[in-house]
Amino acid sequence: MTPIARPTLMASLCLALATAALAHSGVRNHAVMMRMEAMLSSKKAIERLVAMVKGQSAFDAAAADTAQQALMAHMKATPDLFRDPQSDPKSEALPLIWDTWADFERKSNSAYLAVTALDTLSLEGLRGTLLRVGNTCLDCHQTYRKEKH
Repeated sequence: MTPIARPTLMASLCLALATAALAHSGVRNHAVMMRMEAMLSSKKAIERLVAMVKGQSAFDAAAADTAQQALMAHMKATPDLFRDPQSDPKSEALPLIWDTWADFERKSNSAYLAVTALDTLSLEGLRGTLLRVGNTCLDCHQTYRKEKH
């Protein structure tokens, strides 16, 4: 990937995740709220890692590892959180998830594997592995998440 594409992808990932918090008010379906809360927690963990990569905060291997552990837990739980086709007017999940469950599960597994491969031991290692996490998140969101208008 070109050096210009990396910042663009990271900015797109941050923007896609940033809108999640606004959509959570008024959710009545508990299962949908649990999904949204897991995604919000993932967003916060990714934001910590992105801030380190962008130089907005100092690299901290322990904090990066904590963020990775949180992401691993959320990514591993994602298929179970979405297994039942629950809906809510505030849900951002497209029904396509359940129509093409095997693909959704594959994309979810790809995200989990990308998170497990994060190198949180050094800033250079994190820089070299975080982009794959962003790509897998965007791949799923572009297919299975409602567009924001």
